[in-house]
Amino acid sequence: MSARAPVSVDINGPILVVTLDRPKANAIDAATSRALYEAISLLHSDEKLRVAVVTAAGQRLFSAGWDLKAANGGETADADHGNGGFAGITELFNRTKPIIAAVNGSAYGGGVELMLAADLVVASEAATFSFPEARLGVLPDAGGVIRMAARLPRALAVELLVTGRSFTANEAHHWGLIPKLPRLAAVQAAGAAPFARSFEEGFARRHRVKADTVATAIKIGDPASYDRAVTAIRTTNGVVLSVQDGDLLEAKAAIDASGVGCEPASAASLAGVRELRRRGTLRADERVVAILTGNMLKDPGLLLKYHQEVEPPPAWANRPLEVEPSLSEIERVLRR
Repeated sequence: MSARAPVSVDINGPILVVTLDRPKANAIDAATSRALYEAISLLHSDEKLRVAVVTAAGQRLFSAGWDLKAANGGETADADHGNGGFAGITELFNRTKPIIAAVNGSAYGGGVELMLAADLVVASEAATFSFPEARLGVLPDAGGVIRMAARLPRALAVELLVTGRSFTANEAHHWGLIPKLPRLAAVQAAGAAPFARSFEEGFARRHRVKADTVATAIKIGDPASYDRAVTAIRTTNGVVLSVQDGDLLEAKAAIDASGVGCEPASAASLAGVRELRRRGTLRADERVVAILTGNMLKDPGLLLKYHQEVEPPPAWANRPLEVEPSLSEIERVLRR
């Protein structure tokens, strides 16, 4: 079996997306640095590409930095990381096209240095950062010291580098390290929307309700992480809304028809986007990232009822067809 590639590449028009993919921590060894450099090199060798986005697989960790397992295996700090230096871009000084770091999880040590080497950073509100090297008696040596000192007041940069204390994405945004945090939208089913009710009142009080919705995974009347959710919405100037069960089912049918599939609760993301567009909160040219989880076969009885029994048939209803048991007949139906 061939080894899993530590880096994947996707080209979307003029955008090059480079994804670091080394479970569980997305740690970076010399081979991964070289792979990142080779991927980023496409940005400059292909004149049709205009920008690169560097991100990471998973949601918990963007990168834990230098691969300590590799170090314990004999890889030294001065190992050959390739022409771009550690993480492929920390010594890539003469580039002529921008690189964006899309930081979808926490970053430590070399992971922060990778982030700082980008021209622009967009980070998850939940991400945290730190330079733990000081606790090991060393300093970040892939440009972190220089870039932190250049972008932050000296006293603050020294504190973060010498103490190794962690800092949040909100702090990094406030200091100017991260220019942009995404605006969060939380979508609840109308019959289980205590958080949406609290949002409508400016979070003046915490609501609790008896939940009633067809989407079993979000049939929750008293969210456990209320305080953290309030902080996230306020920090990102976010919005909370609710959608009807019928809108959830229609959104799920649309997602399923696309070949992606999701559970009914996750379809709240698409239903919420549609509602925000209807209200004018979202512009047509804005980019939205929707989170889908769960198995598309969850709640099968509910789905059968939607597709087979509701009258008149909903717009996205996929009524079953009875055909003769022959390949030609099946092909004929599929070609309709």
